Amino acid sequence: MFHFIIPLIKGRLIGLVINRLLPRLFPLVVGILKKQQVKKQNQDLYKKQKTTIDVEAREKK
Repeated sequence: MFHFIIPLIKGRLIGLVINRLLPRLFPLVVGILKKQQVKKQNQDLYKKQKTTIDVEAREKK
């Protein structure tokens, strides 16, 4: 007789999670991804600079 109550409660809980937590988590996830991308770009730039310095040092010898 009350078999429809459990799916209804689950649906409301899922909706609550999506409406309340997702908007709070999304900016955090985006911020973390941006930081990782900046770190990777800095590492790539460092490798390029190091390669350039190594090549210049070889040319001076």
